[in-house]
Amino acid sequence: MSLASCVAYLRMDKNKKATVKAVLDSVGVSPRPVTTLTSMCSKLTEGEAADLSQSLGHLVATHVPFNKVKLLEERDTNVALGHLALFKEMMTTVRESIKAEAGMFNLATHGLGFSLLDVFEKLFTRCADAQIAALKGVCDERQTESSETVLQNILQLMDNSLTDMITKNTLELWK
Repeated sequence: MSLASCVAYLRMDKNKKATVKAVLDSVGVSPRPVTTLTSMCSKLTEGEAADLSQSLGHLVATHVPFNKVKLLEERDTNVALGHLALFKEMMTTVRESIKAEAGMFNLATHGLGFSLLDVFEKLFTRCADAQIAALKGVCDERQTESSETVLQNILQLMDNSLTDMITKNTLELWK
């Protein structure tokens, strides 16, 4: 029986609460105690919504290749890092704003709306974190290369200076 049929059934014959409860118990579904017939269906729906959002969150965590998802193209590493940090802040702000202003949306979706909002905010945040880590790795490599290049240049200059000094001293000795 679909959820819509169940609700219609309960609305048509309110004396069937015990029958519906017995059928639900027999299949292993036991909603929390409720005060009205329709709220029993609502409790079942909310439980299904919570289970669905948990399942979707698990699927996202296990099947999305976060390190392969590029939220933006990096032309300048420092600018890209700034944009990604701003993006993460905006995601958090938008999620909080929606939750503060759209309580009826969550009520109408029996909790599924806000749960999915959290799942997708975590998805985008994890993608941003992965890209930030990759960019920081590139940045660290560039700094390491830059440090090695500077060190090589210093050693080359020292070597040239030392060679020049030895050559001058040798020439003076021969004079």
